[in-house]
Amino acid sequence: MSRVESSGEDSIMLYVEKDSRAIADPAVAPITEIQFKPSNVITQKLWRTVESLRDIDNLLDDIIEIQDNSKKRRRMKILATPLYSFYQSIRNIKNYYESEKEYKHHSSKKHIKDTWERISGEIDIDRLKTIRDKLSGHIDRKLCVENVGQIAQDMSHFHITIWLHACILMLFELLDLQIYGWYTDDVQSDRIRLMVADGMLVTINQENGHPGYIEAVTVTQSPKHQIELICQRIVENTQWVFQEALESGYVIQG
Repeated sequence: MSRVESSGEDSIMLYVEKDSRAIADPAVAPITEIQFKPSNVITQKLWRTVESLRDIDNLLDDIIEIQDNSKKRRRMKILATPLYSFYQSIRNIKNYYESEKEYKHHSSKKHIKDTWERISGEIDIDRLKTIRDKLSGHIDRKLCVENVGQIAQDMSHFHITIWLHACILMLFELLDLQIYGWYTDDVQSDRIRLMVADGMLVTINQENGHPGYIEAVTVTQSPKHQIELICQRIVENTQWVFQEALESGYVIQG
């Protein structure tokens, strides 16, 4: 971390971090003081969305290494479980943003509503839920050869990938909103460290348990950038699906 010196008793220290901080990951224990944690309700919902994204990213890392396309397609059915969670998490962010009084006068609300209606129309959530319930999350006890055919048809890995990309597009629209907040714990007990503006981690001195003055500002990478990188990897690791579609002459229908 580099430090920019300034003079005067009332000056604010400015730091620049070269290394990025991770978003808290419950699967990697322990969660450390320097990691980003959500500081408000809507960011808590975003953090849950990141958990689903991480599961999808992890699955695709394994799938991309498989050479046999039939084995790849079998692995893709497992993707339906975190994808369904991903969809629901995005929906929860959107619903909270639309309903909370805190965001009542935001100019982006109509854009988010219109975008959701357009993008969610590309996702057959009932089909996705059926795949998750009967073949992905577990094998349904009533499943038999006679009724598995339609489910298998619904389970097309082309459709799953299209639904996944549609969810990512919606997430990018939501990430554009300046409504998220994060905090870290790597400060003394009489200080708090918050990020309410992307890339600016502010250290605030507390007086009698209440926020006082800004003591320092640390320029660091926003957690949003990490989320975007995960999405980028997911898109890159699903290109084989579309390549297979082109080679086979498959026509993707909704």
